[in-house]
Amino acid sequence: MTLLHRSLLMLLHLLHISIMVFCVVGWLLPPARPWHLMLCAMIFASWFGLGVWKGWGYCLVTDLQWRLMRRVGEPSPPFGYVPMLWQRITGRDVDQQRVDQVTEGVFYFSALASLWVNWSWLRTFM
Repeated sequence: MTLLHRSLLMLLHLLHISIMVFCVVGWLLPPARPWHLMLCAMIFASWFGLGVWKGWGYCLVTDLQWRLMRRVGEPSPPFGYVPMLWQRITGRDVDQQRVDQVTEGVFYFSALASLWVNWSWLRTFM
């Protein structure tokens, strides 16, 4: 694997982790709230909009990462990014369905919280 491929994979990991962290806590930071709401809308559109054609829960970043992994000869995991990350961090097999359920639950909570705080903020101008 070339240095360029390693660097791209590392950047995709950093992008993925940054998106996940911001998705979980972005609604707590008042200046970031509109951006957080936009990110949640993009994730929702990807999971359920593009997901109609690409498979429910489709993620563009995961797709790019898996394509790059296959291109450099690494096998791409048969499941999503979060279960793969969990497995790499803990070194244990994961219950993919359980990890997906927790991921979805955290996302829905975060998206609803973002809607709430953004709506509350908008109402102050009405």
